Amino acid sequence: MFSLCRRALIDTGLNNIGSSRLICQLPPRTFQANSTDEKQQTRTRFLPFHITCGHGSSNFGIQFVQFSRHKSTTTTMPLDFTVAKSQFVANLKDIHLADAKDAPAPIFWSGMLGLVPIVLPPLSFLLFGYSNSLATMQMTFAATISAFLAGTKYGTHVARPETARGVDVVASIAPQFAAFTGLLLPQAIGFPLIAGSIALAGFVDLTTGDYPPWYKAMRLGLTATVLASLSLTCLIKLFSLL
Repeated sequence: MFSLCRRALIDTGLNNIGSSRLICQLPPRTFQANSTDEKQQTRTRFLPFHITCGHGSSNFGIQFVQFSRHKSTTTTMPLDFTVAKSQFVANLKDIHLADAKDAPAPIFWSGMLGLVPIVLPPLSFLLFGYSNSLATMQMTFAATISAFLAGTKYGTHVARPETARGVDVVASIAPQFAAFTGLLLPQAIGFPLIAGSIALAGFVDLTTGDYPPWYKAMRLGLTATVLASLSLTCLIKLFSLL
């Protein structure tokens, strides 16, 4: 407690206090708190209020307010789809895209670079017209994304065997098989199927994934961008057939 108060005084230039009486308002400071419960992510905000310093003595108070911004997320898939849907919506409301800035730089930039093969094809189609080979490249890369996400989710069950129920394992690998099937079908069917596999992986992750806030923010932003790009390619493909 003393070290926190001393730190607040130093940060605000009040480390040397004279004999005159000072009343000041310190700005709120926010620190990260690690909960002992792996599923509970909380932040503790320290709100210093009026500090009074007098002759030979000083009185100060500091208020501690602990709040949970990110709710605990279950790591198992509910068997009832209605429950799963409600859980997904509740978790979705708790995601803030601004948290993506807290992601480790290698993970953040690898995610951004992974968008290049997905975003460039539809932009090329808009400028130069539809290309079947370029669309095939985009569709294939999207399928690898689906397989990568499935492997990521499967890895969480390997790390936590207690979560490896049959329904959870099936939910983690289903997007991979859906994407593989999409590669075997014509583009008009393959694109929606692969996009659906990525959407399914996102639904599973955001419903049952006990991930840090920055990963959820990245997951949501990247998934939305990929789905929008694939949908745009589908539309351009349909118009090219008319």
